[in-house]
Amino acid sequence: MAARFDKDTVARWKAQAEAHVSPKGKRLEDIRNAIDAWAVAHGCGITDEAYQVRSVHDGHIVTALRKIFPNALFLDRY
Repeated sequence: MAARFDKDTVARWKAQAEAHVSPKGKRLEDIRNAIDAWAVAHGCGITDEAYQVRSVHDGHIVTALRKIFPNALFLDRY
């Protein structure tokens, strides 16, 4: 799947995600599964922003999440 979000957006989202997990003593590399990655994405506002574009679907967001959470395993196919 082609990237829907540019590298600047993904970098900003990564910073949001880091700010969300760091008070809990975690790093983005500590996120190992998709459900936790999605929970962080929901908790820090990534999904709220992404879904503002009506043509965005989960596969587009997963492409960005794979870059943000390098150790998370996403098994669903889009």
